[in-house]
Amino acid sequence: MTLQPNAGQPTHTDGFVTVSDDVKLSYRHWGSANTQSSFLLIHGLASGLRIWDFVAAELVRLTGGTVVAFDQRGHGLSDKPDTGYDNAQIVADDFGLAKAFMLENPIVVGHSWGATIALAYAATHPQAVAGLVLVDGGLGNMQDRPGLTWERAERELAPPDFAGTPKDAFLDFYRRGEQGRYLGPVWNAGLEDIILNIVQLRPDNTVAPRLSRTNHMKILRALWESDNYALAEQVHCPVLLISAETLPELDNSPLAEWFRLKREGAARLQSRLACTPHTEFVVMPETIHDIPLQRPHELTQAIVRFGSGTGILPGRLGL
Repeated sequence: MTLQPNAGQPTHTDGFVTVSDDVKLSYRHWGSANTQSSFLLIHGLASGLRIWDFVAAELVRLTGGTVVAFDQRGHGLSDKPDTGYDNAQIVADDFGLAKAFMLENPIVVGHSWGATIALAYAATHPQAVAGLVLVDGGLGNMQDRPGLTWERAERELAPPDFAGTPKDAFLDFYRRGEQGRYLGPVWNAGLEDIILNIVQLRPDNTVAPRLSRTNHMKILRALWESDNYALAEQVHCPVLLISAETLPELDNSPLAEWFRLKREGAARLQSRLACTPHTEFVVMPETIHDIPLQRPHELTQAIVRFGSGTGILPGRLGL
């Protein structure tokens, strides 16, 4: 079905595509299929395709291209089998979806875990990616973090058990809680709708995760085992790395250390991108991890500038 979410915004089509192992993936498609510019948007762990709504609409307005976002295996409205959560199978799913839309040479954009998947996608199919954008993810290897073992990661990075949380309490985490400082000023009905669609809204007005805990941990293990530096050596297209940073209270705080590690990881990743014609590293200050929600305009502008500057998008796009 074709929808018009708001006056003046590009229309989109929602549906399902059957990919590997007869798994159906839920998608949202914006723009025309008859265009030279295309984008494949890959969400992060325990997220969903709707996180790209703002970015996708603006990409279409700026480039006139076609944009496809989708729920990866186990997420959103897509099928949720018990197996297939390693990088190779996820990439096979995502590539199958791209082929279904005849996206022969898209700019692949990944956020968080989706950035690692996007990197693996570009490494596996180097001739089928025009450009690669890693949005606050894929910047180094998880195993590089000092003192982090799998046992510790399994314990500390396991998903919270929020099933049964009242809807308003769940929303308050974003609009007034830990992220309220950043999302509160940009809060609107569209943002609330996106966040509620990432989770399951129950009849009793409570929420629950769409990704099961078991499958979440399988993906976390695949992240732990992923060697992003080795993947980078197989990438042949221009690459844009984007890091979100907020101001740490102290220069020796855990947050400051985390930003230092991300920058070091990004630098090391760039050094391994030996086959790429162009790489960029951009820091977005005073920005939380969910850049597509807090700063969709700035993110879209960065993607389009990158594409225009490297020649993979037409120039003079009205930036």
